Order: sequence, then C-alpha cells, then structure tokens
Amino acid sequence: MLGELRKLPYRFTAGVGQPGTSAGIESVIAMMDVLWKGQTSRHGGQRPTVWETVEQARAAVHLAGTLVTWFATGIIQRQP
Repeated sequence: MLGELRKLPYRFTAGVGQPGTSAGIESVIAMMDVLWKGQTSRHGGQRPTVWETVEQARAAVHLAGTLVTWFATGIIQRQP
C-alpha cells in the first residue's frame, strides 16, 4: 500500500490536512513510512532486525491502529 500511495498520491484523498492539497496523503505516507522503517522485526526475513523497546512497540501499535482505522472508516479513500 505504501508503494501505491507513493506512486499515485493524487488517486487518494484523506479527510485530514488542508482540503484541496496533498498534505493529508503526504502525512499518511509519512506515518506509514515510520512504521515500515521503524518496525523491522514485524515480519520474518533474511535481513537483520532491530530490537524495539517496549515504548517503541507501543507507539507503533498506536500508529498502526490509527492508520487501520482511517482506511477502514473511509477517512483515506481511493479515487476512481
């Protein structure tokens, strides 16, 4: 999803940020990027992972929950 948003940000709207600008989607991309780069241990893989502190893990859960809620409730929408 992060790749899609980066490639085609104009195809999405977000009910946050300044209306009529890409600020909302850019914020969503930044939030997703923080999770993608900051939570390396979320999936198994061949690359080494970084151990997160309890505080970092809690913050990631809250951020992920916010993003899921925004997508699930239509705050972030794909345009036809």
